[in-house]
Amino acid sequence: MSHPYLATTKVLVCLFAATTAFCQEEPDNSWPREIAMAQGTVVIYQPQPETLDGNRLDARAAIAVELKDSEAPVFGAIWFTARLETDRAERTATITDISVTRTRFPDRDEGKAAQLKDLLETEMPKWDIVISMDRLLATLELREQQIAATSQISTAPPVILFVPEPAVL
Repeated sequence: MSHPYLATTKVLVCLFAATTAFCQEEPDNSWPREIAMAQGTVVIYQPQPETLDGNRLDARAAIAVELKDSEAPVFGAIWFTARLETDRAERTATITDISVTRTRFPDRDEGKAAQLKDLLETEMPKWDIVISMDRLLATLELREQQIAATSQISTAPPVILFVPEPAVL
């Protein structure tokens, strides 16, 4: 004869396991992404969307270039535009037609920047970058709020009073 609490406990354990499995979200994409090349590795960190106009996305991403003959990676940034192919039923978008519009590195070597741009435009379209539309729209809304908040900050210098004689407080 089984105990009545044992059956209840089994049911609760099964419900908990099913709820946990249902609530777990599939990972969007794993970041950072790496591109292996003969001279070293290029690491691209998760892109940050800046604007969305129709299906055209403008974004930026941090990047690290780890050369084999260098001790430390060189960090920089890239800006790119892409086209979004949306799946309204799944509420996802696939990033396609990536075009790197600008790169920025501390050394500003234009030749290396052009090579990196060509490499990225060749390799990034091979990735299957699927993003959540809800997450994308929330990120863009947050960006607009940040821009609105920073536009209200006054950067005018304060008035400085100078008196050549000792002052009495």
